[in-house]
Amino acid sequence: MQTLILAILLSFALSLGLGHVAIPLLHRLKFGQPIRDDGPQTHLKKSGTPTMGGIFIALAMALTALIFFGQSGTYLWAAVIGSLAFSIIGLIDDLKKVLEHNSKGLHAWQKIVLQLFFSTLVAVYAYLNPQIGSALYIPFWGEMLDFGVWYIPFCIVSMIALTNSVNLTDGLDGLAGSVTVINAATYALIFLAAGASALQTDM
Repeated sequence: MQTLILAILLSFALSLGLGHVAIPLLHRLKFGQPIRDDGPQTHLKKSGTPTMGGIFIALAMALTALIFFGQSGTYLWAAVIGSLAFSIIGLIDDLKKVLEHNSKGLHAWQKIVLQLFFSTLVAVYAYLNPQIGSALYIPFWGEMLDFGVWYIPFCIVSMIALTNSVNLTDGLDGLAGSVTVINAATYALIFLAAGASALQTDM
């Protein structure tokens, strides 16, 4: 549990530090977000707002994982590699917008193909990994439910749904950032509670 708390605090501090450096750099490099002209006119003044801010969040996550490399199982690396893969899709999308000076980015089918590819890799890896497997813990029920081979499509749909829900939220006055903080804090509390429960069980 102490390791988890340290990892949370460290990743948060790294995100703030990298953001403090990255945001002014993105300003100077003119990596600004193009704004669609078919929306409210009041949004046009936000043209040029730095994009690709997820870079420092992904870097903070990867650096924290490397620091605690010896104290984590392979399930952590499945999560980290999957997160970085989806971050790369977002990076390509943002770069395309900046370089082509429009707000379109990748086509919808291109995003879905890439998301399907990376989510399938992560889902199959998790299914075959003995540390993860196909069983999920059901909250409040207190039991494990084994999905069997259906674990793979379940994971694929879950990852793609979660990713695209963030895409729909992103860009609305930093709303994705605030929502992500709330979700991250919630999952951190869940993991802390699960860790405390596991310690009591072992005792």
